[in-house]
Amino acid sequence: MSVDSDTAKIVGPKPAAALALGAGPMGAHPVPDDPDARVVLRAERTRLGKLIFLAIFTIIWNGVTGTFVVISLSGGGKGGVLQIGLGCFLVPFVLIGLAVIVGFLHTLLGLTNPRPVLTVSRAGVRPGEPFTLAWSLGPRGQRVRRLAITIRGLESATYQRGTDTHTDEHVFHEFTVCDHRSDGAFRTTAWDDEAKVVIPAGMMHTFEAPRNAVRWTVSVAGEIPRWPDIDDAFVLTVLPSEARA
Repeated sequence: MSVDSDTAKIVGPKPAAALALGAGPMGAHPVPDDPDARVVLRAERTRLGKLIFLAIFTIIWNGVTGTFVVISLSGGGKGGVLQIGLGCFLVPFVLIGLAVIVGFLHTLLGLTNPRPVLTVSRAGVRPGEPFTLAWSLGPRGQRVRRLAITIRGLESATYQRGTDTHTDEHVFHEFTVCDHRSDGAFRTTAWDDEAKVVIPAGMMHTFEAPRNAVRWTVSVAGEIPRWPDIDDAFVLTVLPSEARA
């Protein structure tokens, strides 16, 4: 997105709500209460939220598919070609339903995984200014064999195509903060560490508009042998280089 933060300025007084969001005519960037305070990053989506969504989707999908399967089988062979055709048509939907159930069980087991705790030295990170990113997996982190932490800048655009609404998203910047692997034995200490990080100057800040958005995330991927892996993302607020709350 080619949006210059210098162009996102309002001439004249702003409403109180706009001041709280750092709003401009082209959108808004969230401003923390204390941009220089140390803060723990919040998860983009909670694991329990993912589980609830999958549970609802699993019940609806398999409920509807199961109803048509029962209708297909209730013909008792009297339906002939029509019954056979309906049965063949339902096969892909049944397979998808089974895959959804497996995904639900996988997510359910993942609830017991270590929960990463990420802390940044400043609530409001700015491009070109270094900050400290610290992470911890706690005592249960001993189960993790490999840990990778990646910062991503993502741009999304929502548009209308006929009667349908589509949202396209792509990664415009990505870099790996750490990618560590254990020596094969259980670690005697938790995965606790920190690193100095800087988002390159000139990068677009966090931005929200009705049909366009730029967001930054910190992704944590952890490999656990014979168990669902860690796959969590956290919200990173990036402020404009020159704007001050």
